[in-house]
Amino acid sequence: TILFGRIDRIDSSCDGQNKLIIDYKTGKSAKQETVDTAEDVQLISYALLNNEVKNVFYLNLDDAKRGVKQGASLSGETLETLKIACTRRLNDVIKMTHDGHSLTAWGDETVCAYCKYDGICRKPFWSEN
Repeated sequence: TILFGRIDRIDSSCDGQNKLIIDYKTGKSAKQETVDTAEDVQLISYALLNNEVKNVFYLNLDDAKRGVKQGASLSGETLETLKIACTRRLNDVIKMTHDGHSLTAWGDETVCAYCKYDGICRKPFWSEN
């Protein structure tokens, strides 16, 4: 499986051993809770692109307030645990797709509230069955 992404910024420690990924957000940013529970996997996905990454976080940029504030972040054991879990989940979904299984809709109302695909979503069909 090949994972592609575009990272806004990568910083390195002086010795080059540890890397930090920063994702700039000018709009709504994921809350720490959704990052910690891997409902939002953007930061985890970026960390999967490079094994030297030890910390990932959102940097919220607010033009109206001319403010900069660190948003949700992951590091250490939490980041490593979520990388393993998300890799397994991704591999399971890919295997299911290759094996011809139909994939169910997520179905969580909180997640559905942010989804842009309500017009083509399978949720109404699977929740009836």
